[in-house]
Amino acid sequence: MNIRSFPSPNGCGEVVWNGQEFEGYGPVLSYPMPHNPEGWNDALTDFHEEISQGHHPIDEASFNCAMKHVQYIYSAREREREREREREREREREMSVLEIGCSSGYFLEHLLKWKPSLHITGADIIEQPLYRLADRMAQKDRPIPLLRFDIGSCPLYSASQDIVVALNVLEHIEDDEKAIKEIHRILKPGGAFIFEVPAGPSLYDKYDAELHHYRRYRSSELEKILIENGFSKFYLTHLGIFMYPPFYIIKKLRSCYYNFLSKKQKNQIDSESTSAKLIKVSGSSLFKTLFSFELWLGNWISYPVGIRCCGIFIKI
Repeated sequence: MNIRSFPSPNGCGEVVWNGQEFEGYGPVLSYPMPHNPEGWNDALTDFHEEISQGHHPIDEASFNCAMKHVQYIYSAREREREREREREREREREMSVLEIGCSSGYFLEHLLKWKPSLHITGADIIEQPLYRLADRMAQKDRPIPLLRFDIGSCPLYSASQDIVVALNVLEHIEDDEKAIKEIHRILKPGGAFIFEVPAGPSLYDKYDAELHHYRRYRSSELEKILIENGFSKFYLTHLGIFMYPPFYIIKKLRSCYYNFLSKKQKNQIDSESTSAKLIKVSGSSLFKTLFSFELWLGNWISYPVGIRCCGIFIKI
C-alpha cells in the first residue's frame, strides 16, 4: 500500500493518503485559495478535452518530450544511487514526481504506465477536473493523490519532491516568478524542474488572450529568471520547430487582419472559436509525423526557435 502524508489544509498536522484516498477528505485534497484562479477555468479544461482528449499531436509531443525528460532524470538519479542500493538492496526508493496543472491527468497516466511504482502526485487549481480524474483512476484501480492548491502559495513541504513537472502552466500565472520560487522551495537539492511554455513574446495575440495566457516566453529571459532563483540549466530547447514558420506567418497575418476589421466583424469572429480552429488545423497526421521526427532529432540537438519552449533546470 502506497501510504504517504501531506500538509493539512487547516495548517494543523498531516493528512494521510492511504493508497485509495485522503483519509477524512476523499479523493481530492483542496487547500485554501487566496485568489480566484483567473488564469484557468473549467471551461478551458472542457474545451481542451473536447478538442484533443490528450491525443492531439502537439499534446502527445508535449507528453513524449516531458516523459523523455523524466526518464532521463530518473536514469541519472538511478546511477547516482547505485552504490546506496548495493548497500541497501532490500530498500528500493522510488522518486517523487509532482505535476502542477495536471488538469485531466493525461500525462500522469503516461507516467503510471511507464513506472507504476513512482510516487506520483497531481495538482491543479480547478477542482472539478481533479474529481473527474480521481473517478477515472479509481475505475482503473490506480488511484493517486490529487491536490488542489495555488502554486503561488504552495502548502507542500520544502525539499519534498524529486521532480516537478509544469506543462503549459507558467503562462497562466500572473506572478510566474513567485511560482518558480515555490517550485524551487519544494524541490530537493538537485531536484529537477521540467517545464513547457508558449514561446515568442512577439506572437502574443487574441488567441493567447482567449486561452488566458498572461504572456509568451523568450527562452533567454526565462533562463535568466530561473537561474536568478536558484536553478542551473541542464537542458533548454523548443518544441514545434517544423510547424513554427507557418505558425509565425498565420499569427502575424491574423493579428494584422483582425486590427482592420469593424466591431461587427470582430464580434462575428469572436463568436467562432479561434482556439478550436488553430488546434484542429495542427491535428493532422502530417504534423504528428513531424513532431515524432522532431523529438527523435532532438536527442542530439536543441532547437533555437519553436512554438513552445521546454527544458530541464536543476535546483542548486
